Amino acid sequence: MPSSRTLVVEVGNSRWKAGLFAAAAPDGAEPDEAEPDGAAPEPLATLRVAHGENPAPPLRAFLAEYAPDGANDGATAGSIAHATWAGVNPAGAAALLAAWPTDACPAPTELPRATLDRLIANRTRQPARVGTDRLLNALAAAALAPPGSRFAAVADCGTATTIDTVRIGDGPPEFLGGAILPGATLCVKALHAHTAQLPEIDLHGDAPADGRDTDAAIRLGVLEMQAAAVDRLLGGWVDGTAFQILTGGAAGLTADRLRRCEPHLAPHLTLTGLFLASRAGQQ
Repeated sequence: MPSSRTLVVEVGNSRWKAGLFAAAAPDGAEPDEAEPDGAAPEPLATLRVAHGENPAPPLRAFLAEYAPDGANDGATAGSIAHATWAGVNPAGAAALLAAWPTDACPAPTELPRATLDRLIANRTRQPARVGTDRLLNALAAAALAPPGSRFAAVADCGTATTIDTVRIGDGPPEFLGGAILPGATLCVKALHAHTAQLPEIDLHGDAPADGRDTDAAIRLGVLEMQAAAVDRLLGGWVDGTAFQILTGGAAGLTADRLRRCEPHLAPHLTLTGLFLASRAGQQ
């Protein structure tokens, strides 16, 4: 019999993402989608919606397909036992929660920052200013790294690109900080906004990036800049000995251009970290 579900929602700068995970099975029951020992859990299904779009229609369709019994005490197969959100965009979170279709699923509760502080040691100079997404990535990276790994390095290519390192040992993972730079799409928008003639191009699709026209030159420059930063920083932390992970909405644009490092692709790393934190917070 399928187990109940946990819904997690990560509110980013440009969009919000939802992930549905297999929750713990009731006592005496077998979970239907348990992760292997030592592996990080993967979502059963995901949803990505840009800020400004009405969240109710896509969320209703998502829940109807993957959690048709809605939300209850977790005893019904396919039901949502728990829902949690976290993110770096307070205004986006407020708009999402205000429009949440509570008749389909009760609105998620915010993950307390104290839960993250208990699960991961933040070694930066200003711990309170570190984005929740970076800490969730670090938490998931520590779970995903092969046994015996001492460090993991994560490049998250989104609105902003972050490249961070986490130390892994016997105690809680230690977030060591990293680099923040403009993401690929943000670079394109900045070129368009701050020049007289450069267009705002679409980086996705099969358009050429060979530099032989203006659009192609922007595409080539932006994508190569992102890849170079990831290559240098992701492959350079702790002399390249860290377990390397690439995630984020623009990860696919970056991966094929890397020359130095060969990271593990984990497209839902932040959602996995949020699920791990949510599950630990319930224990």
